[in-house]
Amino acid sequence: MVTAAFTTQASIEFPSAEGEFGNNVGSEVVTVDIGDDGAFCVLTSEHEYVCPSVQELYVRLRGEMAKTPKPARLVVRASGGATHERVVIVLDAGAEVGLEDIG
Repeated sequence: MVTAAFTTQASIEFPSAEGEFGNNVGSEVVTVDIGDDGAFCVLTSEHEYVCPSVQELYVRLRGEMAKTPKPARLVVRASGGATHERVVIVLDAGAEVGLEDIG
């Protein structure tokens, strides 16, 4: 008798290195910077929000998605001291709030 366990994992598609990400010229962009201390900073064309917690990150991203026009892209920039975990948190948050073009 053979048994196996399977799990479903969520995935996020990334644009190719050839520049697929840059084809939404003129659209609204939300940028999230991740500092060495793990704090998030959400940057838009109008505001800059420091988000010390994951909950605040979600609040800010949902707030941006409620605006008209909705942002089309999420850019994630991590400092050299940022952990992989914090980057994944931002990627997951962007996908969860409905941002489809993430890089």
